[in-house]
Amino acid sequence: MRKRLLCIAALSAAFLLAGCNTGGAPADNGTDVEYEDVPAPASYAAISSDISYTTYYFDSENGNDQNDGLTENSPKQTVDAANRIIDGCTEEVPTQILFKAGSEYASTLKVISFAAKEESPLLIGVYGATEDEPYALFSAEQNCVEVSGSNVRISGLELACPTAFRGFYVYTTQSGATSNIVLSGNYVHDINFIWDDLSEGNRPEDVPYETVSANDVCPTERYIYQYSGIYFTASTGKFPGASWFENVWIEQNTIERVARAGIFINSDWVRRPGIDWGYNPYHDDETGWYPHKNFNILENDVSYAGGDSIVALGVNGGFIQGNVSYYAQFLGRSGYYSAGIWSHSSKNLVFQFNEAAYTYLPSGAGDGQGFDIDIGNSNILFQYNYSHHNEGGGILMCNHPTDQILYNEDGSFVQDEDGLPVSERLHSYWGNVTVRNNVFADNDNTVFHIQGKIADLSIENNTIVIPGENGEQGIVRSNSWGDNTVLGENWSFVNNIFYLRNKRTSRFDLDFCPNATIENNIFYNFEDTMLTEKVNNPVNCTTFDPGLSSVQALPGIENMANFVPGNEQCLTAGKLLEKMAKADYAGNSADGKNYAGAFCSVK
Repeated sequence: MRKRLLCIAALSAAFLLAGCNTGGAPADNGTDVEYEDVPAPASYAAISSDISYTTYYFDSENGNDQNDGLTENSPKQTVDAANRIIDGCTEEVPTQILFKAGSEYASTLKVISFAAKEESPLLIGVYGATEDEPYALFSAEQNCVEVSGSNVRISGLELACPTAFRGFYVYTTQSGATSNIVLSGNYVHDINFIWDDLSEGNRPEDVPYETVSANDVCPTERYIYQYSGIYFTASTGKFPGASWFENVWIEQNTIERVARAGIFINSDWVRRPGIDWGYNPYHDDETGWYPHKNFNILENDVSYAGGDSIVALGVNGGFIQGNVSYYAQFLGRSGYYSAGIWSHSSKNLVFQFNEAAYTYLPSGAGDGQGFDIDIGNSNILFQYNYSHHNEGGGILMCNHPTDQILYNEDGSFVQDEDGLPVSERLHSYWGNVTVRNNVFADNDNTVFHIQGKIADLSIENNTIVIPGENGEQGIVRSNSWGDNTVLGENWSFVNNIFYLRNKRTSRFDLDFCPNATIENNIFYNFEDTMLTEKVNNPVNCTTFDPGLSSVQALPGIENMANFVPGNEQCLTAGKLLEKMAKADYAGNSADGKNYAGAFCSVK
């Protein structure tokens, strides 16, 4: 974790030093290029040193609930005592609860029914942490920790119980926004994931994947999204009414061996075309839709999730940044679909500096990509990500309609002449998605699977390395999903490097969007018929060697930098676009550079 954080910090400094301004050289269409800075998630406020906290200490071995708990020398002992203190928290008395590192608790910590101010949130953490004992362990059945309320920060907890439903269970109980929640630096593992022997040589990473019985580790009846390592849900009913989360940070947590998902964000108030559940009377995105706001999933390490590593559903505004997903869909089974890191029915999100690798695609399961921009996503910036060795491919982008009852702005049904509700089969808008300056390397299946009613998709300045071991390891596959009468529109593939390790024909299927723009790409080591028969109307595309022949995808996002090309022709093979990243992944200024691939420099 520390190595990756230092890498991201160094990259951030490099971007600051790049120093090019918005605007610059004229693009090839005659307009000025808008060079875009790397966006950054908002930070939660530091707590003022002027605020005086009352701190309670807990030690499961040496404590006593008869103690006042106000010093390390007089700690309380039980979770029940902690729950009583939390239940009595008021805004007037800022409160901190600290558990001794290395202590263990078998009851559910209930961070509910408390009151705290935004500037003095309830703090829950550990004391006496050492390198060998950094956490306090909670191992309750069902939920290790429950959270319901605004203004709380939790760190330093270890949550583990193989038969539990969830590690963190965070839910709403009141209408409106539940806000200012931080889960930071926790260790969540072995949740809903029964693995009897974790000794050296017998862990999931040590045994042949084909020998694992997924149903024995997590029975199918428990293989549901509601059971996950960290699970957020806006769960209020029609009364008291709509609820959502706002200003949330899930950051720097380590999550391993959980089912079904590592982190899953859900809601009962985001019904919308493409989502056919929820209480909300959806009229449009401004009326009758209650997404989460400013939701940030940052720098988490997730490995061996039974299904998906990270899923953000129904979010309007936020960041999925700096996360690592390894070995997702480890417990995949027939009829289930999982990917590494993805969003569903969301808008205004930034995916950047994430690594998704080694996602499984067991027999009968579906998807298996490293990333997924799923149904009903729009205004998505996907940049500086690293996708490699995923059995289902590099990234899925898909859209699907659902039958929706139509509502008026006042929440009443649209009625037909008989006074009955009117329903219609509808898509949410999927579009304004930019995929740029990423590396996709050594994935199985196709790198880009584009499915359904997809519009306004720009795939530009990426480096794509295809093993070429078989004909299925292609560049792009496109097809209908749910409505084959609607074609994709306004797709572009510009300034990319497509590199094939083993020369052969390769899939470049744009049948679902035959008018896609294919410009200024490099196609290296493909059969001669690639540009004449496989690619529709290529413009200014070339076939020279970009200088990637010795590069193999290695684990660790810092190894994206290995894909910097060695041929200077790559710096002039591209074209200037109306909008471009201000710098490449390595922090090099892109100002005025007509480069192809993810990097605007050469080795």
